[in-house]
Amino acid sequence: AVIVFGLPPTRLGGTEIATQEISRRLADDHEVHVFTLGLPGEEPYEERYGFKVHRLRTRWVYQLPGVDALYYLSVLRAMKRLNPDIIQIMGMKNRGSYGALIARLLDIPYVIWDRGSINEMSDLHRRTLGYFVLRNADAVIAQTPDMKNKMKDIYPREIRVLGNGIALGLFQGINREAVREKLGLTGKKVVIFLGRMDPVKCVPDIVDAVALLSTRVKNLSFLIVGRGPQRDEIRKYIQYKGIGDITRMTGAVPHERVPEYLCASDVQVLVSRREGFPISIIEGMAAGLSVVASDVGGLTDIVEHGMNGLVVPPHSPERIAESLEILLTDEELREKISCNNLRKAQHYSWDSILETLVGIYHDVLKKSA
Repeated sequence: AVIVFGLPPTRLGGTEIATQEISRRLADDHEVHVFTLGLPGEEPYEERYGFKVHRLRTRWVYQLPGVDALYYLSVLRAMKRLNPDIIQIMGMKNRGSYGALIARLLDIPYVIWDRGSINEMSDLHRRTLGYFVLRNADAVIAQTPDMKNKMKDIYPREIRVLGNGIALGLFQGINREAVREKLGLTGKKVVIFLGRMDPVKCVPDIVDAVALLSTRVKNLSFLIVGRGPQRDEIRKYIQYKGIGDITRMTGAVPHERVPEYLCASDVQVLVSRREGFPISIIEGMAAGLSVVASDVGGLTDIVEHGMNGLVVPPHSPERIAESLEILLTDEELREKISCNNLRKAQHYSWDSILETLVGIYHDVLKKSA
């Protein structure tokens, strides 16, 4: 059984996509149940890609903050009826502490796979609930070495590192020039941001950088692929900075169409103030893109300066613009980085991730037998 807060298509973050991709592959040989929060209009139960989805609703969750304990009470009741062999918890924050408590109450082994939520936890939260989750887990997985160190600082124990994967097959057979023509980008130098528009992603910094860049690079085009709470604010800011004519905001697109937008682009930019292990960067690498990334968290574990892209300090629009200009105008460097990234992306297939994860499950079940 897997506990996660959401699933595609209503939620398209890295954790949600990872949960779906792992569950559909696990379902080939196992019975898989995913427990998630049900939103109004969603079916409470469905089977997709071979696994079973339980969307549990607690109406108070939508009305009052901080009462998600009622939702997890529903999860407890459902888990008691199901009695799974093992529980996989996708994150350390709220779902981690509640999920760990559920597992211990039902005497079911659990694996915690933190997806970056440790970066959002206060020091008090880490030292109390975080300590409880890590101390009692039958196995712990961190997305990056940086997260592993933070978790060991809370409770020293064995922690495996397992990053995100991508569906490499989606990137095969795409004709770059054909998709550029389809998207109206022929002859353009394309910068793409792929992700949620929320404060942690620092999209206004990218807008500032593109505004600077637009005075230096001809035929520039800026793609923003994704949605988020800052969408309207960013749209207005784009107009204020005078780059509305070169910017296209697509909103959310089906995940299977993301490779088209990436393959049609030249450089990807992600300059968040904190990050876990962003799938979007690995997807960009699979499309052969050079990357401009901020020097924070899991990004530094993925992007080596000069090898996979260029690394800049967070909140530095001028440095972002300079790096984008270098990658857009230096074709030799861009081609070298593209080759490096195409090779690196091959290490992040979901099948490889699943093989490691199943091995961890088997170890846990042997110890608890």
